Amino acid sequence: MSVEHKRPREVLAEAEPLVFAGYEGLKQRKERFPVNDKARLKQTLQRLLELYGATGWSDRTAEWKRKLAELEKAESENPPSANAEAVQL
Repeated sequence: MSVEHKRPREVLAEAEPLVFAGYEGLKQRKERFPVNDKARLKQTLQRLLELYGATGWSDRTAEWKRKLAELEKAESENPPSANAEAVQL
């Protein structure tokens, strides 16, 4: 079945493992991001929340909100240093 004929939830169900794998990859590499790219992980989580919110998957939305809250807490406890040296990927 082509994408044009699928419902948004069906498309998301197929894309979800890929999206999650991408998020996990970013999370594993976050310490290697240059300082000015540290916000990428948070932006990714915010976009995932928008996506899940649009599909009405409240259980998944709650899970990703929790992940975002954990990330924000970690950021507030360990803010990136403005003088930190960027590590190239």
